[in-house]
Amino acid sequence: MYLSWLVLAILQSALASEHLRFDIDPRTLPVYNVHRVPGYRACPGSKHAKRAAPPELGVGGLSVDIDRQEQPKLERRAANGSIIALGSASNTYVVPIGLGTPGIAYPLQLDTGSSDLLLASSGCGDNCPDSSESNPYYDLRYYSSSFTAVGNNDTLWRSSFSDGSVASGFVARERVRISTVSIDSQVFGLMNATNLTLSDQQISGILGLGFPRLSMISRILLNDDAARRATAQVQSFAPATMNGGPGTVSFSDAGAPSPSPTSDAAQNSDGFTSAHQRRQASTMTLSSSNASASASVTPAAAAPSSAYLPPVLESLVTNALVPFPAFGLALSPPLNTSFPPPDPASKGAVSRYSLRHGSLTLGGVSEYYVSSNVTSGRTINDIEWHPVVPFAPLNTTASGLPSSDLKLSPTGTAGVPLTAAELDSEGYLYWALQMTNVAINNTAMPVNSTYSGLGIPSIAAIDAGSNGIYGPEQDVAQIFRSLKDARQVATGQWALPCNTQATLGFSFGGKYITLQPSDWMYAAVAGSSFCLAWPVAVPQTGDGVDWTLGAPFLRSTYTVFSYGTNQGQAPQVGFLPLQDAAPVPAGSSAPVSVIPAAMTLTVATVLPNQLITGPNYPVPTYMFNTPGPQSGAPQSMGLAPPSAYSLTALPVITLPSPVLSVNATSVPDVPGWPGDSAEHAKNGAERAGISVAVLLATVLAVL
Repeated sequence: MYLSWLVLAILQSALASEHLRFDIDPRTLPVYNVHRVPGYRACPGSKHAKRAAPPELGVGGLSVDIDRQEQPKLERRAANGSIIALGSASNTYVVPIGLGTPGIAYPLQLDTGSSDLLLASSGCGDNCPDSSESNPYYDLRYYSSSFTAVGNNDTLWRSSFSDGSVASGFVARERVRISTVSIDSQVFGLMNATNLTLSDQQISGILGLGFPRLSMISRILLNDDAARRATAQVQSFAPATMNGGPGTVSFSDAGAPSPSPTSDAAQNSDGFTSAHQRRQASTMTLSSSNASASASVTPAAAAPSSAYLPPVLESLVTNALVPFPAFGLALSPPLNTSFPPPDPASKGAVSRYSLRHGSLTLGGVSEYYVSSNVTSGRTINDIEWHPVVPFAPLNTTASGLPSSDLKLSPTGTAGVPLTAAELDSEGYLYWALQMTNVAINNTAMPVNSTYSGLGIPSIAAIDAGSNGIYGPEQDVAQIFRSLKDARQVATGQWALPCNTQATLGFSFGGKYITLQPSDWMYAAVAGSSFCLAWPVAVPQTGDGVDWTLGAPFLRSTYTVFSYGTNQGQAPQVGFLPLQDAAPVPAGSSAPVSVIPAAMTLTVATVLPNQLITGPNYPVPTYMFNTPGPQSGAPQSMGLAPPSAYSLTALPVITLPSPVLSVNATSVPDVPGWPGDSAEHAKNGAERAGISVAVLLATVLAVL
């Protein structure tokens, strides 16, 4: 009797509570000792430690573990793709991604220059920018029933980018929802420290849609597994050599040591540096423990299992969760389509995400950007395809590891790599193309590869995560020498009169992608008639990628990223014009239409009174083996399984008619919204409270 009243009281409290709390403060958990293997910590001084065990509710001697309930696996048909409306803030493009059960939608920066899903957590404390309803963090106090620990939450990661931004944390697995697609137990990285400008950009993390070889998390898991195997086989292996904990791998510029997350965050507190692209670096620096482990591992006689876990894009295509292994990207609104202006009074996702900002289309191309009119120049057949450039394995001499430690197996096990060396044997790294020419007002100029002496062509990375256009100094200087009154105003940065009327074009062996002045001139200099302009000259990092073509380039074209299949079609990138083709009279050339720039951004800076020369950047050693594989070379693993797809036709994805949500108060009506994910963590907490209440009611019925 008293027990029943007690349970009813608890049930009523759970239903009435606005927030469900389990009275577990992460700050009170044990502090991780940097000399021990267990646990995780982002950086010295952090008060947040290993994830606590899930709470249990004891009722009448019956222990109910609310974290380990069996959840139905959500599946979807591979017959339809998805069109996802983008958000935009601070020149960043954002997609809503659901994580957890019950699901919370997190705004993640769309990035084709990295491969991992990284999400800030409440374990950040003072080591991350503040979160808000616009950019919620994964709250470690509210336990998702679909959360799965990797190891003991002690698999550490650290990632750095070419602009100096860094992030670190631990690896976990969680249910991920992208539009109507659900991926169970998807590996991702929870951030405990970062200097990424999350609050300024109103993002909670990054969604990388690059190739598996670029995945920092997958590489860490393989190295961590190698270290464990070595420990089991070589008893003399000393645990004291585990600097920073197991599985630590740093990505940094070629030849440069990787500083600690703390020092990086302090030195880069201002976040993104405008003069550098934010592309995930490809150089791998192993800690001494992992290097020793790689040298000591002896393959077992039986086919071993792999510790490899695929990043998001590989999960989508290998499990045939999309109708075609490709995605289309638009960073501009569709042609001849009007959208109502945003309501200044509206808040949240409904106002943030809109097709007026652009869209991400999974499994094909969006109906809004292709035409059935054969004279428009925008049909499926008008897509101009270019092969993605593959990269050879890392130069083992330059990396400091003996070549005998990096023997490659081209097939791995069950189609996935067994070791980090096997992952490195996959050829495709970046969404990178061979660039042939640039043009000013249709006057072509050849580009000059930094590593032409090694037979490396001029390579351009197509990077939606970059806010600008960056190139090698030899090409950038050539462009601005051809423009009247252009002058270098800072190292690698040029300005020119704001009334300059010139188009800037890029060619990859076919048609030019043409940018108007308003696309490549981006900010007026206060108190002058000059404007800052792209491209900016930046130093080489050793990976051979001379150019990074970010948002200003991608806003001028519809881009299709075709992932390719194992032992079949190689990855490709396709471009389709955003505007219908202008009629051209017979015997004449296409006109050059120039739209003068109208600057909406003004920067407070002072132009130098003297000419600036240089920048004369040093050229680092090329980090990959030569010669590299040819473009279009087949790959045996890491791409889509050929048996799952018919590559005869690229699907045109349509937007389904709006369906009234059963939970309309918490699920916004946004194209591509991640299922029934709540918009804010508050809603997720309320739903968690209801789940516990239902659980208690079930226990009461049993009693």
